[in-house]
Amino acid sequence: MGKILIIDKDESLCNEFSNFLTQKGYEVSSAHDGKVGFSLFKTFVPDVVLLAIDLPGIEGLHLLDWIISINNNAKVIIISAFGTYTNVKLAFKKGAIDFFVKPLDMKNIESKIKNILLK
Repeated sequence: MGKILIIDKDESLCNEFSNFLTQKGYEVSSAHDGKVGFSLFKTFVPDVVLLAIDLPGIEGLHLLDWIISINNNAKVIIISAFGTYTNVKLAFKKGAIDFFVKPLDMKNIESKIKNILLK
């Protein structure tokens, strides 16, 4: 169905999403810090990235810049507990295609992923 990369420091969230999306037929990889996430982005070549803002190694919005610099058509969805107006506005300005505030609804995010992959 598609390749999904999850980059979030919360290992349990990554595991939960990974299991859910794998059961739905997606190929999923995850990273718990920004540097590993960036390396995986380059080697795994995902169709969609779920990216947290608060990450060790590289802050998520900086990582978004790096991802977009490599592939300006990258499909990045921000997932964050920090849904401030400033963060949302900056994420979209930097190239994110959507922003979900934690706690996350897996079904809503999976629906968004489906829509992205259909385009």
